[in-house]
Amino acid sequence: METLKRDLRYVLRSLARTPGFFVVTVLTLALGIGATTAIFSVVNGVVLQPLPYPGSERIVQLFQIDKDGNRMSVSEPNFTDWKLETRAFDAMATWRSDMITVNGLNEPVRALSASVTREFFDVLATKPQLGRTFLNEELRIGAPPSAIVSYSFWQNRLGGGNPLGKTFKLGSSLVTIVGVMPRVMNYPAGTEIWMPHEIDTPNVPKLLTVYVPPCCCASVA
Repeated sequence: METLKRDLRYVLRSLARTPGFFVVTVLTLALGIGATTAIFSVVNGVVLQPLPYPGSERIVQLFQIDKDGNRMSVSEPNFTDWKLETRAFDAMATWRSDMITVNGLNEPVRALSASVTREFFDVLATKPQLGRTFLNEELRIGAPPSAIVSYSFWQNRLGGGNPLGKTFKLGSSLVTIVGVMPRVMNYPAGTEIWMPHEIDTPNVPKLLTVYVPPCCCASVA
């Protein structure tokens, strides 16, 4: 202890003789600690902590790779082939995110919407807090538009209460709310509205229904 006290007194006397060096030292330490804390927070949230969904260790993201090894969006025909031919996954789904203007509420609002295919909520093993997910007939092209909203959209835009059966306007279409997801559901990040998109629609030529979603996700069997 005596040695430690002598060392501390020596350090303090040295810093008192060079206050400029003392200030620079403190600022350097503060910046270093702050940067380290910020980086750890990001790594902890993105890498170390599991996703807030049941069986999250079994959820994977799939990409196409071009000839140079770069990631690409998954084309619809390839996704259809994956679903038909692979036996490695319990469920597979794609999504596509867009900013949309929602009318018919108290005032028009901009919201992030995700068009999702069949089994999307199965992949994440997440059920609505209120209502239900999409029925098969709602996943067909030409079906009356339906939507599932996020917990925050329900509370902040719809004022809570029972939103099931309520409608909003998307362009010229009237969209019916069929479900509300729990607070934990935040995928893709920031999504407030999920709407159905069906790929394997019977009797509709693929050329009329092709779209390229940004990504594909799957749940390992």
